[in-house]
Amino acid sequence: MASTTTDLYPGRSLRTRLEAFFLRLAEASPTYRSLEHYSAMSDAELARRGMTRRDVPERVLGPRVYT
Repeated sequence: MASTTTDLYPGRSLRTRLEAFFLRLAEASPTYRSLEHYSAMSDAELARRGMTRRDVPERVLGPRVYT
């Protein structure tokens, strides 16, 4: 007799699966990727762009969010 399962993550709690889902959803966002891009830069690279680490959130999220 064959058996099938619809549980993609057997043994994981619902909370763990939801956290993983929302993390993947956030990582797929262009805003998240942009933050990751700037975070991966060295301070010297940011300085060449006329930025500091404190400028990154405003640059990515916009001045309406970070005033």
